[in-house]
Amino acid sequence: MLDSSSFQSMLNSQPEDIVVLALHHIEPIFANESETIYSALHSDASNHQESFQQREKIRSMAVVPLRVGDESVGVLFVNFRQPQRFDAPQKLFIEGLAHYAAIGIKNAQAFGTLTQRRIRELEILQNIDRELSRTLDLKHVLQALLRQAHDQVPSEEASILLTNSSSQVLETAAAIGRHADTSIMQVISLQETKGITRWVLENKKPVRVNNVHHDLPWRDLYIPVAVDVISELDVPLLDGEEVVGVLNLESVRESAFLQEDQDFLLTLAGQAVLAIKKAQAYEREKRLAAEGLVLNQISKEITSQLDPVHVFDLILEKALELTHSTTGTLWLYDHDRNDLWIVAERGVTKKKKGQRISLDQGVVGHAASKKQLLNVNLSQPPWNETYTDDTNEMHSELAVPMLAGSDIRGVLSVDSPSSKKLNERDERLLQGLADLAVIALQNAERYEKAERESQQFQLLYQAGEELGKLSDLTQLEQPYDVILRIAETHSRGFIVISRYDDETQELKLIRTSGSQHSSPHRTKSDDIVNQQVTEEQSTTGIQDTNNPLVVMDIPNLSDSSTHSLIIAPILFKDRYYGNLELKDKDLSYFSGTDANFYEGLAQQLAATIYRLETAQARQEFEQRAKSAEEMSSIGQLAFEVTHRLDNDLGLVESYVIDIQLELDAQAVANTVVSKKLDNIVRATRRVLNLSKELKQVLVKSGEAIAGEPVIMQPRALLEEAQDILILPSNIQIYMEVEDEVANVRVIPSLVADILHNLVVNAIDAMPHGGKIKLRARNIARFVALEVIDTGTGISHQNLSKIFDLFYSTKGSSGFGLWSARRNAFRNDGDLTVKSELGQGTTFTLLLPKIEKEMPVVK
Repeated sequence: MLDSSSFQSMLNSQPEDIVVLALHHIEPIFANESETIYSALHSDASNHQESFQQREKIRSMAVVPLRVGDESVGVLFVNFRQPQRFDAPQKLFIEGLAHYAAIGIKNAQAFGTLTQRRIRELEILQNIDRELSRTLDLKHVLQALLRQAHDQVPSEEASILLTNSSSQVLETAAAIGRHADTSIMQVISLQETKGITRWVLENKKPVRVNNVHHDLPWRDLYIPVAVDVISELDVPLLDGEEVVGVLNLESVRESAFLQEDQDFLLTLAGQAVLAIKKAQAYEREKRLAAEGLVLNQISKEITSQLDPVHVFDLILEKALELTHSTTGTLWLYDHDRNDLWIVAERGVTKKKKGQRISLDQGVVGHAASKKQLLNVNLSQPPWNETYTDDTNEMHSELAVPMLAGSDIRGVLSVDSPSSKKLNERDERLLQGLADLAVIALQNAERYEKAERESQQFQLLYQAGEELGKLSDLTQLEQPYDVILRIAETHSRGFIVISRYDDETQELKLIRTSGSQHSSPHRTKSDDIVNQQVTEEQSTTGIQDTNNPLVVMDIPNLSDSSTHSLIIAPILFKDRYYGNLELKDKDLSYFSGTDANFYEGLAQQLAATIYRLETAQARQEFEQRAKSAEEMSSIGQLAFEVTHRLDNDLGLVESYVIDIQLELDAQAVANTVVSKKLDNIVRATRRVLNLSKELKQVLVKSGEAIAGEPVIMQPRALLEEAQDILILPSNIQIYMEVEDEVANVRVIPSLVADILHNLVVNAIDAMPHGGKIKLRARNIARFVALEVIDTGTGISHQNLSKIFDLFYSTKGSSGFGLWSARRNAFRNDGDLTVKSELGQGTTFTLLLPKIEKEMPVVK
């Protein structure tokens, strides 16, 4: 420069300066005279530049715009103090210099820009490194990575998808942008054939697509999330050969992503993989620690808490907390009904609370029936066809069977509004929680069983103490009251005690529980179950009256609210006394220990009745023995009286003859005296005949003639009685012997005499003909041999004296029935009578039955 101020003036450019004008000029200008340069640039502002030309004495000037393509990067000024002609070689040389200058400036600018970008990227990577070093939380790490990537490479949508190897899907772990809420729900199956992201995962290569709607082959693979997305950039997150996930960016601008963006994301991906792996490891350890803490907490609750429902609620709460699920249920298996019922729930609809499902219903039912864990996407078949939740949201469900060995005890289930399947860690956690639920259930059952058995033992002991104090048959009603009160203490259900009537062979209600229950009437449906217990003499329990497991047709019970019942026979030593019946409105209310307890109560009641009856039988035996002894004494006295009568009155007739001969000898004819003497003879003959008959009866019933007792079948005794020598033609006689009638120990000749006497009396009671039925049946501890006629019957006045000695309604001696009852006593039995005028008479010979098998005399 000739003038030092000239350079400074060039730096202070104005809008009309030659530099500014030349930047907007396309073609080079070669001015032979420098004064013409402004006119060539179409400008009049020449003062400032002319002063420069004047100071520097510029004569000629070349002005060449520096352009690279359509972009202006500067202007080249070549000033000459000597006039120039600017011929073709000189112009070509100057234009060549301008070309190289433009390239040099452009490269310098690009390098500067790249340097600035690399510096910015380095700062971003350093920031990410610092941020990642401060936290190991996976969610925070992913959000930090995504935020920094989005800041450096602007895009409308950005997300990180991680590989879930257990469920074979690519799950969105973090997302930002306009549709982040939709993106975070995205799950891409690794078996899917579409998806640019899936292609990147499979091929382990980055992809930059300028237009996802037109560029091949990407337009055929593209899965739209937002309709306005045009360009996409996907970079794999690689750990060696393992693809951890994919970094995805999307833009509404075409060709929004450059190679530099792809290179940066590749660098970022390499740094991200290590952070993600570390965060995943941390999350895994953190989760294991949390799971261990939860399992330990639940274990403590199990040992300190006997309420299983409380433990189930805690298990479900922790399951939802650790799996990040929204709803969950815990189901228990009902063995009696072969279904599942919900015992604990979180987040379910009111419709689902208290629900019962079959083993072929839904994911839970299938997990129970197959006894296998199920982790399913409910939007996929076949579950989308069977899932019946009230919402239409996509769901994933994890159902784990609760197994005790090979036995199903229930199902623990959690589900989420996300279509993502829960992972292996969730499966492992729920299996551990399901095992703890089984332990809690078993502990509660064992405690409940032990407590219930303890209470039952105490009640049985109490019943034994109270029943043991009863010793008189007059107290027979008290055992029923004791059993009813103790049964009411143990059970809230409706209690019925029925007594079996041996005469009518029917059950009769004698005790029912309090008035707060329904009326104690019985219907045919109740009788069906009771009849089965009566016939089989074994306890019957029904856990669901609508679906009984026992093979019987049960119509509606007398109380429609009854859903479970148990009936125990009141039985002791094959002696059946009735039934103890309990009903409840709940299904499966009675347990196995309840059946044993009520059987114990029924047996105690039966044993008490048996003991009182045995005591009464002993008293009756003693009374009969005493009566037999008294009757024997009476017979002995009667025999002695007949002997005296024979001795003393046997001479009366000879005395009368002597008197009559003496009167004839003296020729005394007195009709009054003769008549009186005849009366004396007739009266004496009647007394002697009566004495003779009594002596024959007494001799016939003597022990020497009777023989020893033997065991016989009742049928044989009746057949002998039926074979009567003289039977009027207008009278029919037939037998009726019940099945399984017991054998008896008897003195055959005495029983034969009793039955013969009763049959003869029956014939005498039917002068106009009729029917005689000889029946044998079991009645309590006896076998009843009955002689039933259709005769005129006996009045109540005569019935009370029918067995008295010398009493007769037909003019006989009255010895027959007196002797028959005496012979019944001698067989350790009794003879009773029932009769109504005009309705016939029934004589019942009660003989002790033989309980055990012994040799039988036929």
